[in-house]
Amino acid sequence: MPAPGVSIIMPLYNSAAYVRHAVDSLLGQSYGDFELLVIDDGSTDDGPDRVRAVSDERIRLLTGHPNGGPGAARNRGLAVARGAFVGFLDSDDLAAPGALADLVESMRGSEILSGWHEGIDETGRLNGIDFKTGIPAEKLAPTMLFRNCMPTSMLLIKRECLEGQKFDEDLEPVSDYDMWARLVVSRKARQLPQVVARYRSHPQSISHLRNATAADGLARIFRRQLARLGVEADAEELALHARLCSLTFGTPKATVLAAERWLLKLDAANANAGHYPVRAFREILGERWYGVCHSAGGNGFWTWGQYLGSPLSKWISLTAKERYRLLRLSAGGAFRNLFAASPQP
Repeated sequence: MPAPGVSIIMPLYNSAAYVRHAVDSLLGQSYGDFELLVIDDGSTDDGPDRVRAVSDERIRLLTGHPNGGPGAARNRGLAVARGAFVGFLDSDDLAAPGALADLVESMRGSEILSGWHEGIDETGRLNGIDFKTGIPAEKLAPTMLFRNCMPTSMLLIKRECLEGQKFDEDLEPVSDYDMWARLVVSRKARQLPQVVARYRSHPQSISHLRNATAADGLARIFRRQLARLGVEADAEELALHARLCSLTFGTPKATVLAAERWLLKLDAANANAGHYPVRAFREILGERWYGVCHSAGGNGFWTWGQYLGSPLSKWISLTAKERYRLLRLSAGGAFRNLFAASPQP
């Protein structure tokens, strides 16, 4: 049998209620030159039987392995994938209509291609929780230092990019974040600005597990990325970095000052290591600095004095400024005047 154009890897673990919908969303794609590798990860429900009931020669169901998490299942899929491209779809998500054809067509000149996600609830209805970002290709790698901006469902990658690479099975449930953070630094990666998948939220989904168990894994991913930048973060710095990745309102003055020192330290490290393109990295640092100061808005105009007095304020991109202006962030005309006075890049 000739090799398919694309191998889609689908980890399956106790998703009997959803897996047939996920499979059907692929079988209904206009692009049909693919194999679907469904990797049973030790399911205790009848999900594997529901896959077996689908009569389509493009489906291969691999069973007989204990539960090891999605990273382990994806590694088993990588070991047998035959396509020139490898894609992924979680067994409770849906491929958007026509997405696979658009992804394959758009892979020209790229090695890794992700896209936008729409959120759906348990019944498949849109829930308004979308993942739609407009991150330029040159900013993907530095953005990954702070958050995962490459969702895995319907991400497409050249198989040659995965040679010698594996998902770290000790980093569940965030092993995909670790993988893409490693690869986007050296590979041609970009986002397709359209919805390619519908991400299902339910009590057993990876996102719920991630919220409950991922703190240690995320800390290890941050530490690894910082080390590649040439920064050996201590426990206090790592905790600060993690806080800057998920800002909430009420940031105290001490954290604002520490954040400025930390972000400037990262800039100096990158200037020395040459790990990220300088302009793109500085724009990401500038956006993060703005986020810190907004989260500290309760400290009054002291915060915005700190914001404008820092070189970080000069690095925020114009597009980011325009985006932030659309948010309900201002606290009256005085703040708007301060914001308008901030230096342009």
